[in-house]
Amino acid sequence: DLVDTTDPSIRMSYPENGDSVSVNALVPLQAIATDDAGISLVEFYADGQLIDSTQPDGDTPTSFTADIDWDTSAIAEGTQVTLSAVAYDVDNNSQESTAIRVTVRAEHCFDGSQN
Repeated sequence: DLVDTTDPSIRMSYPENGDSVSVNALVPLQAIATDDAGISLVEFYADGQLIDSTQPDGDTPTSFTADIDWDTSAIAEGTQVTLSAVAYDVDNNSQESTAIRVTVRAEHCFDGSQN
């Protein structure tokens, strides 16, 4: 039996670095993880604090798109937040994504009106 020593790869796919997100909202976060042996878990972090985690249903796929909703209601308007994700493979190897920074903005910034 071969031992898997290769870390998975992961990247944040939404939001993008530099984006603004709404305060008092459930903001979708998405990361794409790949591994030759299979992805078992993805964790999402805001400023180094665990937000939530998700895992594939059933089999452990070699590619997994992880999605969670991030509740921004406790974050003050104007705050810049660093987001990242960590992928784990079936052999517990792990890799953290490159971090992205987003700015939490007032709700009216996202209502489609110029105000």
